[in-house]
Amino acid sequence: MSVIDYRSAGALPMHVFVIGWVLLVSGFGLAFYITGKLGWRDAHGEAGSLTTTGWYGWSRNPIYVVTIFGLLGLGLVAHSLFVYPLVAIWALLYVLAPLLEEPWLERHFGQSYEDYARQVPRFIGVPHKEGK
Repeated sequence: MSVIDYRSAGALPMHVFVIGWVLLVSGFGLAFYITGKLGWRDAHGEAGSLTTTGWYGWSRNPIYVVTIFGLLGLGLVAHSLFVYPLVAIWALLYVLAPLLEEPWLERHFGQSYEDYARQVPRFIGVPHKEGK
């Protein structure tokens, strides 16, 4: 639909279009990269390890964060009256997904996950160590 309805919202300034492409490529590229580093099984809750370092030392959901940036880029590149609402819904699903996933993580990993969740922000922020 992005192609069929491409730029139905009108023309964009070139710098906004370029920013869109940068967000699109870097956001989705990083999402694939982080998923690859984590491993497909861990990324989909099939393996038994809790990753808390690297990208996961800064965000409990780095794949969702960078994908949302990619979605923003997709919206800007397509600049479509049809694509903007779809991208917004897709991004909203990534914002809501941790609310469904975290209870499972708490049950599966117990105190380890609870300690991790207290130290690392859900999406974006500065990690903090307890007692500091």
